Amino acid sequence: MYSKMAVVGERELILSFKALGIGVFPVENLNEAEERVKQLVDQGYSLILVTEGFASGMRELLHTLRMKPGTTITPIPTAAGSEGYALEELKAVLRKAVGVDIFG
Repeated sequence: MYSKMAVVGERELILSFKALGIGVFPVENLNEAEERVKQLVDQGYSLILVTEGFASGMRELLHTLRMKPGTTITPIPTAAGSEGYALEELKAVLRKAVGVDIFG
């Protein structure tokens, strides 16, 4: 089975993912990011990474899209700095998967 992976965010922050074989989808504003994420879900991408700056602005949309089976959408911190949202989301996902807060 072939899984399609993508990253959505600011061009200068996501280009390095191309070297890993991940689809790179640069966007310039929140509206573009939301539309691109919706398109990727509709195209069957199984893993979609969204830079934290955009992900924190589309929390409701990401929550809704995560309900679709076979789709994982995860915010990622960037070298530009973290707002804490990506770590907060990772903790929630791990708490759900493991049943306890492994971060303490």
